[in-house]
Amino acid sequence: MILLLELHRYAQKSKKLKGEIAFHPCGQKGTEDFKESRLLQIIHYSEGVDLGSFQETVRKFLSRADLSGANLSRADLSRADLSGADLSRANLIGANLIGANLIGANLNGAYLSGANLGGAKFIDAYLISAYLIIADLSDADLSDANLRYADLSGAYLSGAYLSGANLSGAYLSGANLENITWNEKTNWSQVEGLKEAINVPEGLP
Repeated sequence: MILLLELHRYAQKSKKLKGEIAFHPCGQKGTEDFKESRLLQIIHYSEGVDLGSFQETVRKFLSRADLSGANLSRADLSRADLSGADLSRANLIGANLIGANLIGANLNGAYLSGANLGGAKFIDAYLISAYLIIADLSDADLSDANLRYADLSGAYLSGAYLSGANLSGAYLSGANLENITWNEKTNWSQVEGLKEAINVPEGLP
């Protein structure tokens, strides 16, 4: 599996090979072969055979992986390298993504409610219309991330980095914004629920 993931990652960086080599851990979406819980089953199986084996091996090789629509609810993906991965519409409800590398990842429409994302790196990631209800984003780096229309109601954003992030149209009711970092490039236009957010810093638009 690691070899297939590495071949896929290499091919995605090559214009010549991108359309020729592809590996879909859950099968290709839209085909009969697609099983949304396949990777989750592999994770559970590997943990049953050798506690923590997935975390110590495969999690390092998920960069640019195609996991769109995958069911990874409550999976332990802590410190996983998911940079550039396609997780659009994936089910990551209650998942453990502490310290994960999600730089440049596509999480558009992903379900991350109740997920632990503390210290995760979302730099340049796409989280358009993502569901982050009561998610833990403490100390997460969301610099230059696209969070348009994301639902962050009740999310814990204490210490999160939002410099250059696009939060236009995002929903922040009940979100904890204690000690967040932002700058003049952070887009707060048409944000909803800001008056109901907690620990809103002074000077926030």
